[in-house]
Amino acid sequence: MKTVHKKTRQKPAQPAVLPTREAIKTFLAEAGQKVGLREIARAFSVGPDHKKALRGLVRSLEGEGAVERAGRKQYREAGRLPETAVVEVTGIDRDGEALARPVVWDGHGRPPIIFMAAERSGQAALAPGARVLARLKQIGTDKYEGRTLKRLAEQSGSIVGVFHPTPQGGRIEPTDRRQKSEWVVPAGETLGALADEIVRAEPLPGAKFMGPKPARITERLGNASDARNVSLIAIAQHGIP
Repeated sequence: MKTVHKKTRQKPAQPAVLPTREAIKTFLAEAGQKVGLREIARAFSVGPDHKKALRGLVRSLEGEGAVERAGRKQYREAGRLPETAVVEVTGIDRDGEALARPVVWDGHGRPPIIFMAAERSGQAALAPGARVLARLKQIGTDKYEGRTLKRLAEQSGSIVGVFHPTPQGGRIEPTDRRQKSEWVVPAGETLGALADEIVRAEPLPGAKFMGPKPARITERLGNASDARNVSLIAIAQHGIP
């Protein structure tokens, strides 16, 4: 009797259990906003049995600086600004459009440029130094559009002093003798200031109770050794434009 061998039907190849690291980064970049772990799992059809492994994968990406946490169990592309943030106007471009930067920037390199939309009818235009709570929308690489949600009170406490570069950024020696302590300037906040330049700066959030306080340079006023710049110190200290 002839034996008949049945052909075993091969099962179709099963999809990978977890998405690749690049796939997760691409997904977050295209999302353009914060995304929860549940949404990531749904997008890549990750079942309940593998959600713990997915969580570990996303956390490893966070540890590498490829993605960043944006709330409880929520993530976004690293370096992407939140949907709303406090920004400061830094200047006006040739078209009369206000340019701003985030007050708090934890990313690598220079902060992105924010092009502020025109203010509502009857509202005064934004001037350099103004701080607002803005709604942000990414319009390109390191470029955002900002719309004012609320104007904030102007910050006081401007610092004027002589800049001294250090490997970590620099320090500011106040020209006002009443200010005994120096200020430290983190890397990326020096505005390209050179040694012995007179600078204007402002305190940064996150100051420690003890030790030097952090500051960000907002204006370069000239070299301290130049006699012509002595008047700049008095002008800057008194807030004269």
